[in-house]
Amino acid sequence: MVEPLGQVDWGDQAQEPPYPTIPREEYLLRNRKARELMEEQGIDAMVLFSPANIYYYTGFRDPCLMETHRWRYCAIVPVEDETILLVENVFNNNPHQTTWVRDIRTWCRVPVWWLPRSFEDLFITTLKDKKLDGKVLGWERGDSYLVNLSFDEMERFLSLLPEARHVAADPVIWGQRSIKTEWEIELIRDLCKRACRCVEAGFKVIRAGVNERDIQRAMWEQWLKEDMFDCPTSMSFVFFSSPAEQGISGWRYVTTQVDRVLQEGDTGFYDCGPTMKGYWTDFQRIFHIGEPSKRQVELVKMSLEAYQMTVESIRPGMRACDVWDLAHRAIIRQEMMQVEPIDFVGHGIGLGNHEYPWLSDDDFTVIQPGMVLCVEMGCYDVTNLKDLGYMIEDMYLVKEDGLELLTGDMPQDMWVVKC
Repeated sequence: MVEPLGQVDWGDQAQEPPYPTIPREEYLLRNRKARELMEEQGIDAMVLFSPANIYYYTGFRDPCLMETHRWRYCAIVPVEDETILLVENVFNNNPHQTTWVRDIRTWCRVPVWWLPRSFEDLFITTLKDKKLDGKVLGWERGDSYLVNLSFDEMERFLSLLPEARHVAADPVIWGQRSIKTEWEIELIRDLCKRACRCVEAGFKVIRAGVNERDIQRAMWEQWLKEDMFDCPTSMSFVFFSSPAEQGISGWRYVTTQVDRVLQEGDTGFYDCGPTMKGYWTDFQRIFHIGEPSKRQVELVKMSLEAYQMTVESIRPGMRACDVWDLAHRAIIRQEMMQVEPIDFVGHGIGLGNHEYPWLSDDDFTVIQPGMVLCVEMGCYDVTNLKDLGYMIEDMYLVKEDGLELLTGDMPQDMWVVKC
């Protein structure tokens, strides 16, 4: 009879991971701040299933995107104990090699390993072991991250924890993630410079006779040269062009590139951007092939003037909804018929492309130093629906005295390609 095998004794190696995804000081800072906010919210432990949140608090990343029940994993952040990672046994050495988490627990359906046979067993047993099964548990209930947990699993877990009180962990999560640490700020500054070089590499390829995919390929090739590729990779170069004769009706907004050959008279846009170490970029630029129309030049000028009026007025202490009001007034000052085509003029960014706060009329979050915001607004040919206009977007770091432009290495004005 084959004896069951126990877990590997990692010994001293677990004390110093050879390939940490985040520095030890950053890990300790994030977890210390989490516990301060959890105490304020009356939460005894956070239960995290979002890959972004697990990465933020532990450094653990699933390189294969194994997002089904057979590979289920989560993090538990108790207010009075060390952070815990629960992973399937195949992932066992990943956190030992890449994270500063000491309490790593595994499960496996293969009986040869002397381990819990299901994630559910390990999850409930761990909460009971830490005497958290009757405490206040904070769960990810918000709408700004993906959570690797099915509704059925969630209902099952709640039924197995009848003595616990279940609340939202979102005030803790966004109380931290929306205000970047110094380590994050330096990473994002570097990321934005590299991202600008990627976009500029693509724009330099733009000319009549070039396929959209050729331009996209140039951006991706520069992304590789910048050594930004990571595993897993989450990114989005959104590039699209529109024939002049179709005007706004031919505008493919928020679409991928297609097999279309650009021609003289085309106007097009770039949006979103490459990522690095899980952190996103998101900025927009416009191009035109040939001589732009008088109206198109006017709309670009109006957009840039309204945009500058807005960003120069943003200060810490304002509410997100106040920024929306500033932008709306600045656009109307350019032309009475102008109106924002989407219901926000910006958003936070970090481990997700769109994070809190939203610069919208229904978000009352106070803008604080350390936030990284994407501000996006523009003017359009509202009356004739012919010339596209321009929505400019850039990334900014909120500082004590205003905003620091992070994506300024890519010119903001229209990129005109002469024929």
